[in-house]
Amino acid sequence: MVQQIRHNEPQYICIIPVEKITANQDEEIMTFGASADDAKKQGEELLVST
Repeated sequence: MVQQIRHNEPQYICIIPVEKITANQDEEIMTFGASADDAKKQGEELLVST
């Protein structure tokens, strides 16, 4: 999934370490949202879909 950052709007980022999934401590998932809750929700949805 690719997310495009909107110009002139504040963006919040949710960074999720995925070391327990991939065994690579340098990997992470980043999701963006118009609010902190939206970014977190998108991250949760992404993890559920994997």
